[in-house]
Amino acid sequence: MVPEHRAADFIASSYRPGRDEAGLETIEKAADRVLEETGIRFMDDPQTIDMLKQAGGVASGDVVRLDGAELRRIVRRHAPEKFLLRGRNPARDTTVGERAPPVFAPIYGAPNVVLDNGTRVAGSRRIYGDLVAAAHAAPGLTNTGQMICVMEDVAEDRRPLEMLLAHLACSDKPLMGSIASPAAAEAVIDLTAAAVGRPACGGECNLLHLINATPPLTYWPNPLKCLRAIAMKGEASMVRPT
Repeated sequence: MVPEHRAADFIASSYRPGRDEAGLETIEKAADRVLEETGIRFMDDPQTIDMLKQAGGVASGDVVRLDGAELRRIVRRHAPEKFLLRGRNPARDTTVGERAPPVFAPIYGAPNVVLDNGTRVAGSRRIYGDLVAAAHAAPGLTNTGQMICVMEDVAEDRRPLEMLLAHLACSDKPLMGSIASPAAAEAVIDLTAAAVGRPACGGECNLLHLINATPPLTYWPNPLKCLRAIAMKGEASMVRPT
């Protein structure tokens, strides 16, 4: 196991440009083949499909096939190479992107928690606050994450705001935003902006969101709608396969 304070050094020392670049190129070519031959399914979201068609995608029902090279050009044209992820404490601000150090955050979405005595229990509001405080105290973590565990003692529709309260009460590091629903995403964005208390600025944001595909090669309506809502608010998202 790599000690927390050595995690960034470990990542940097394990990177081998020659070998890794060749491996990345192989992955990229395989991804292009999937995009062009198999395509991605976008369920019950004609708005996303129309946008992708305007960008050159070929749609067959809810499956869209894309030119990988053109898609990368679009991303590079519109997405910044790096941006500043802000915390309540400006000293905790974190640069994300090219030539920036790796960003480390806690686990995402655990249903259960193992206590110090080895007992496995369901997540709760109290445990969640303890985990955020632990992430705040860990020097190797620059972000306190989001949904570190599930708050089983809180109604599902209340969890996004209760988690945000825990992050803001127990830490001043940057955190991740909610994708429970577009409305929840927007509420967490607005409340976090009020807590950070700094005006909007180009190249800076207050939250990072995780948008996942569902195997096999499918994006469901909720994450797609959340992605649009987050983008309209000027906040950041990581869009990735699962």
